[in-house]
Amino acid sequence: MPKTKKYILNVKWEQRLYFYSLLFFAVLLPFQPIKLPLTLGLMLYSAVWLITLQFGTKLKLLAKNKMASLCFAYFLWIVIGAIYSPEKGEAIKDMVLKVPFAVWPILIGSVALFGTKNREQLVKAFIVALAVGTLFNFILAFVNYASTGDSQYFYFSKLIVSKLIPPHYFGMYLNMTYGILLLGLLQKNYLFKKQYWQIVLLAICVIGVIFAAVRMQYIVFIAITLFVFFRGYHHKSIGKKMLAMLGLVAAMLGLSMAFPGSRARLNDTVNEFNSRNEMVNSKQTNHRKFIWTEGLEVIKQNWLFGTGTAAADPVLNARLYTIEATFWNGESTYKLRDKKYNYHNAYLQHWAAHGLIGFILLVAIFVAGWRNTPDLVPKIFLLVCALSFITESMLERQAGVLFFSFFYTLFFILKPKKEVTI
Repeated sequence: MPKTKKYILNVKWEQRLYFYSLLFFAVLLPFQPIKLPLTLGLMLYSAVWLITLQFGTKLKLLAKNKMASLCFAYFLWIVIGAIYSPEKGEAIKDMVLKVPFAVWPILIGSVALFGTKNREQLVKAFIVALAVGTLFNFILAFVNYASTGDSQYFYFSKLIVSKLIPPHYFGMYLNMTYGILLLGLLQKNYLFKKQYWQIVLLAICVIGVIFAAVRMQYIVFIAITLFVFFRGYHHKSIGKKMLAMLGLVAAMLGLSMAFPGSRARLNDTVNEFNSRNEMVNSKQTNHRKFIWTEGLEVIKQNWLFGTGTAAADPVLNARLYTIEATFWNGESTYKLRDKKYNYHNAYLQHWAAHGLIGFILLVAIFVAGWRNTPDLVPKIFLLVCALSFITESMLERQAGVLFFSFFYTLFFILKPKKEVTI
């Protein structure tokens, strides 16, 4: 008996260290401060993983995890792409950036100490941290507005404080959180004990999406609302379901048009659509028309193996150099040759850099995850990311890699054991 008791205490000690390392990571994810890197959570978890030994048991668990194998294959192909890449220095940087796709599955997929309750606690920690981060952004916006009179501090890139999280990424975080909170509210399965907390957090997310003014995230918001209402709201009256759903979408769009910063972003969309073939009223269409057109040409020329890891952007920018379209940055005009661009589409980015196999691996990560669970919360995460990846190369920045690899591992690679209380 004493020996068994000692073993149980060791397990609890080990589990606490693992869990608090993940908690540290989840809480800092919406902030990503430079001076306190959230990768410290990853390193702490790695240290615990190493000192607790039992590598044979860990490898046996990992070998049974098919979803982890898919992430390994994705990372391995990036490494292989670095071998034939002409951009060796940048390829190494990209490999380091993508390391979480291999490390998180190893660290979490080889440990059987977490229950579904623990996963829920980590999601809740991220949601609360994101809400705090959103409020902090607005507080600073008020301070800056009071001192300068510039209302643009409430919108888009001026609203988001963290230099490591662009608005498109922050909007993705907000929409995933919004979808999870909305689902819990409709199913009366609250993440937080009191219903009003669920409503308050939901309202913060909606306001955050509106003022972040990321146009693609408006579309994601609508798509997530439709998905949650149709798949997660089992109301007998179809009419009431439709009315509630449309009312929520209409309220979000109405508020977006009510505020000047978000309204200007929507007006830009109209101008870009009208000028998609040629300049209209001195307005130019979106950069992506040219980026995607030239990006497809890069893919046609390198469709099988791609250009190599981190080599796709230089090839794209060489093609963009000949584009004579002019754009306005708020102060002066510029041409595409004056900046460096990625493909602004994760799927095109992967096909151009990693060829057909890289593209298939990325799509397979989404498809396998979707088919692997009946739970709607992981599907909300996948849907938000899949749509967000259409207009941004989300896996070319730390903000996208850490978010996607962490939650993908949490939802699809972590195999919950019998509930464990920490």
